Amino acid sequence: MDLLQNYHLLPQSVQDLSSSFDENKDQYAECKRICLELVPLGYAADYDLSGELCLLIPLGSVEYYVIYGASEGGFNVCVVTEDFSSVLLFTAPTIQAAHDGASQLDLMPAPKYIRDQLDT
Repeated sequence: MDLLQNYHLLPQSVQDLSSSFDENKDQYAECKRICLELVPLGYAADYDLSGELCLLIPLGSVEYYVIYGASEGGFNVCVVTEDFSSVLLFTAPTIQAAHDGASQLDLMPAPKYIRDQLDT
């Protein structure tokens, strides 16, 4: 189910956060802010090149995470969806911090067959 299309089914805290999107600010920065603030609420989101949210999933429906090297010297922790797309959750300064943060969200490292699918 596309939660972005079924806004009324979302918890009020998620609706309030979504409503706080400021169209007068940089859209990419606002999308990144919304995505980061959704994680403690139990959701992961992604945005497209036009600066609009395009995916919203509950973290409880995701079991695995992958870690990619970030361009700013940190490590991006992403969840993996059923269709093998990945959604950025947070960036950690070290690989250990990335693993620790993901395990606090009850996520497991993605098995090799999932990592291989993401590389194609």
